Amino acid sequence: MMQSRGEHGRLRKQNTLADMVLARNPLAARGVPMGITYVVVNTAKRQYLSPIENAKLHGLLWGFDGNALAHLLAGVVDAELLLDSWAGDPLFLVNDEPNPNRLSSLCPQNGDDNRSAYDIVTLEYDDITLNVIASVCQWHRAHMDYFLEDAESSDTTFIMLAHIVIHLSPPKFVKAFEGHFGKDWPSRYKRVVARHGWHRPMPLTDANRKNHVR
Repeated sequence: MMQSRGEHGRLRKQNTLADMVLARNPLAARGVPMGITYVVVNTAKRQYLSPIENAKLHGLLWGFDGNALAHLLAGVVDAELLLDSWAGDPLFLVNDEPNPNRLSSLCPQNGDDNRSAYDIVTLEYDDITLNVIASVCQWHRAHMDYFLEDAESSDTTFIMLAHIVIHLSPPKFVKAFEGHFGKDWPSRYKRVVARHGWHRPMPLTDANRKNHVR
């Protein structure tokens, strides 16, 4: 169920979008304690979706994240954003614990592999998170407004939205983004990238696609 504006506001104070993006960054793999987080994995298409609002088990798929997954399961196909329907595909929740993988559907074809399931997924599967954000925001303006509002104070959210504009350029999304931040938004982008050099969330594109499984 879509959250109310009040609920969104309370969530933002407790657990901002920036916090959730931080939970997905490589610092977690370097031993920085950030708690166990999850991604939703489609083993048929070799893709995964990273929750934005809450990647922890206690709030997984709450709010926007549930809407994003429903968007994929409802049969939506968005060729412009390289999105195919996930309806009927095998899905798994994979966490970032370092234990060796035990999911047979994730086992690589080259034999034994002691990597964790999370490492296999994030290294070999395509991350479609930003593509889904772009698609959902073009379907539902309320979600677009929510991300734009958050990006006013969150540099990491701003970078995420800017990368959708730069690398995907969906017309409705670009219009809303430039309408909110103005044509001079690249100036802020340069400043915040300089401050957050580690933060490079990327959408799936034809140039960086790892898998072509349909």
